[in-house]
Amino acid sequence: MTRLLVLVLISGFHLSVAKADDSEVNSKRAAVQDLMKTTRVEEEAKKMFMDGAKASVATESPEEQKAFLTMVEKEADFSKLFEQISEIYVKTFSLEEIQAFNSFYQSQAGKKWVENQSNLARMTSGLIKDWMSRLEEKMEALAEKEEASSIKSKKTKSKPKKK
Repeated sequence: MTRLLVLVLISGFHLSVAKADDSEVNSKRAAVQDLMKTTRVEEEAKKMFMDGAKASVATESPEEQKAFLTMVEKEADFSKLFEQISEIYVKTFSLEEIQAFNSFYQSQAGKKWVENQSNLARMTSGLIKDWMSRLEEKMEALAEKEEASSIKSKKTKSKPKKK
């Protein structure tokens, strides 16, 4: 009888821990949903996706563009994607951290960050592309110079020395 009582108590303890864990996970999920709304993650991701889709059919006729974009809008299931993204946040951050993020993004500074985030990303991306292009040109010039130097060195070594 004592063993049965111990088993019942242990089972009850495990159930209460599981319920507490579920409660915290649900609180985290709700906080993540608030965070995603505040930071406009869904809105920005959808916009980026649709901009990419538009760019991919830019050379097609207007009718083909419209048909393609209509199909993409109909078929793209963003809700499942954002559920998966939310779960990553839930697993990565504590409830306190998510609440701190929400507090920041609801502050004046956080709102300004969210408001300017797209423009900052676009401008930063432009700078990075320009920087990479200049670096690529420089690396190509250095490679050509190295190749020319190597060819010159080989020619010098292959000539017989005059005595």
